[in-house]
Amino acid sequence: MSVLKEIVEGWANFMFPSAEIEDEARKRAKVCSKCDHAVTGSIMRFVGDDIECIEGLVCDLCDCPLSAKTRSMDSKCEAGKWDSLS
Repeated sequence: MSVLKEIVEGWANFMFPSAEIEDEARKRAKVCSKCDHAVTGSIMRFVGDDIECIEGLVCDLCDCPLSAKTRSMDSKCEAGKWDSLS
């Protein structure tokens, strides 16, 4: 899947959540919230998220907003930290 499709998928899942995707996103978010690569984004700090531990954060490896990245089921963690979750 292309990066653009992953971004669109992630934001669509953010806006129209399903229980299954939110469950996976929460697992991913728990990992991301403790990662050194999760940093406050300049624009993302204004975007609320039901998963509060990643609210306003972006990954400094790929520059993706974690609110969308964690909800894109085709996305992978650039540091490989989600590999053990599946």
